[in-house]
Amino acid sequence: MQKKVLTEVLELPVTTPYYPLLMETGIWPIRHRIAYKKLMLYHNIIKSDEKRVIKKILQEQIKLERNTTWYASVMREINKYQIKIKAEEVLKSVWKKNVKDSIRKEAEREIRKTCSDMTKARNVMYNSYERKKYIEQLPLHTVKNILKTRLHMNTLPGNYKGTSVKRCPLCNSDKINLEHFIQCKVTKRLANLWNVKKSSLDCDDIPTLIRVSQFAIIVSQIVEPAMKIQK
Repeated sequence: MQKKVLTEVLELPVTTPYYPLLMETGIWPIRHRIAYKKLMLYHNIIKSDEKRVIKKILQEQIKLERNTTWYASVMREINKYQIKIKAEEVLKSVWKKNVKDSIRKEAEREIRKTCSDMTKARNVMYNSYERKKYIEQLPLHTVKNILKTRLHMNTLPGNYKGTSVKRCPLCNSDKINLEHFIQCKVTKRLANLWNVKKSSLDCDDIPTLIRVSQFAIIVSQIVEPAMKIQK
């Protein structure tokens, strides 16, 4: 559901890879966001007035020491994220910062591990886990084009499984990813004209990212009719 919402908001194909998209946007997977809300609620309750009914229920759950209580689920989250401080001993601001840092660290570990096994994540897996500047600074249509390029979602034959096109329709090479078209003898002159290199795919320079995305769009338009002939 989170992926569906993100792809709709950013106007991306529904097949856009989930974890590389999170890496680019700096967004936590939804289960981590739920854990954050739960841990903040726990702090709110544990630091509240003793007369509150919910505080009395929590204290009773602590005494019961059962694995099926809400309190037990909170303790599992605390252990999972390796939170060392005790909620009842610190201010909300301290608890919030510690919880955020711990969850972000675990979310990044999970996302990077998953991205390491994904071909479409090859240009983003080693970048910082945060919302990239181009997402904040550029209009949506430009952001969409850059994301499609960095996550290899342009309409190029090598970007989609199941296509019958197995070779470059321009030079007949068996390499048909975006990196190939930067070197392809048919489109290399265009890449040189736009100052697009393989290293451009990994950078965080906004003007370079814009050029690369525009290059990918033009190549897609060049390749499309050739793909139809090849089929």
